[in-house]
Amino acid sequence: MTLEKRLQDRILRALRGHGGWWVKFHVGPRYSTAGVPDIIGSYGGVFVGLEVKRPGGKLTKLQAAMHRKMVAEGDAIVETVHSPEEALAVLERLEANND
Repeated sequence: MTLEKRLQDRILRALRGHGGWWVKFHVGPRYSTAGVPDIIGSYGGVFVGLEVKRPGGKLTKLQAAMHRKMVAEGDAIVETVHSPEEALAVLERLEANND
């Protein structure tokens, strides 16, 4: 299992423990559209997309373009995260903005 896959699994466990709805978006020629975030979900009525990268990892140009398009379409947050703590921080910001 790759480091990024293990990181995705840890992040999914943290998110599911915090609430909301979360799923790993499987990438492959038969399954998906390139650039869609690794983890997608819904939290507090907001669509959330999280691109998981190893520490120091960066988005490709295609990923960045897809993420901008997703945010432009409506009530969505799409971010790059490198740890479960960063993923939970995204949810905490959502909660703070809804208070």
